[in-house]
Amino acid sequence: MVWRCDLWKTEGCEGCIARHAVLVLPFFLGDASIARLIYLLVFIVLGISLIDAPLQSGGWRWDTGNVFGFVAFAGLLYLFIDVGRGARQKLHQHLSYGVFGVLLAHILWLWLSDKTLWFYMSWQGPHYMLAGWVAIVLLTAMVILALPATRRLWHINYTQFQRWHYWLSLAVIATSFWHMVGSGFYLSELEAVLYGLLILGVAVAHQRQWLSGTKLGVGSVLIPLSAFAFVVLKAVNA
Repeated sequence: MVWRCDLWKTEGCEGCIARHAVLVLPFFLGDASIARLIYLLVFIVLGISLIDAPLQSGGWRWDTGNVFGFVAFAGLLYLFIDVGRGARQKLHQHLSYGVFGVLLAHILWLWLSDKTLWFYMSWQGPHYMLAGWVAIVLLTAMVILALPATRRLWHINYTQFQRWHYWLSLAVIATSFWHMVGSGFYLSELEAVLYGLLILGVAVAHQRQWLSGTKLGVGSVLIPLSAFAFVVLKAVNA
C-alpha cells in the first residue's frame, strides 16, 4: 500500500517519493511549518471528501463552488490551531481575511451560477443551508470584532477578547461542519465522522506552541493547484 511508505525514505520504496510529490513539496518551500500545516489541512479536507464516493459530482460549477467551501473550512481549522500570538499575529489577521474572501467566493459562485440555489439560500431553505448562513454571520461578526479599532471598543481587556474569539471560532467551525454534512448528498456518513474527528484533533492542537516562522511561504501556491486538481478529477469522471 502506498500509505505504508515512509515519505522521507527512498530505500525499498521505489516510486514512493514521486507518488507523494504534491504532498511532500510544500515541506521544502518557504517558512515550512506554516505552509505545511495549511496545505496539510487542505489536503486532508479534500482527501476525506474523496474517500467514499470519489467520483460523485454535481457538475463542474457545483464542484468549483464546493472546493471554495472546502478550502475555506481548512483555513478556519488552521486559524483555530494557530492563534497568531507574537510575531504571527499579523499573518493570522491577513489569513483570516483570505479565508473570509474564499468563503464569499463559495457563496457568490454558487449563487450566480445556479438560480435554483436561490431558494435554498433563503430563510425557508433546509437546516444545513441555515447553518451555513449562521456560520457566515458569525464569521463576519468575528472578523469585525477582531479589528484593532473595534477590539478596544467591544472588549474590556485582551483576556475577554480571547475568550469571545475562541467561542465564536468554535461556533463557526461547528455550523460550517453542519452545513457541509447536513445534506447527506456530497459527503457520506463515514466522511462526516472523519470530519468530526478532524475537528476534535484541531481542538486538541489549539494553541500548541510548535509552529515557527512569520510568513506563509511559497508552498501555499499548491493550495489552489490542489483545488483545481480536485475539480478536474470530479469533472472528468462526472
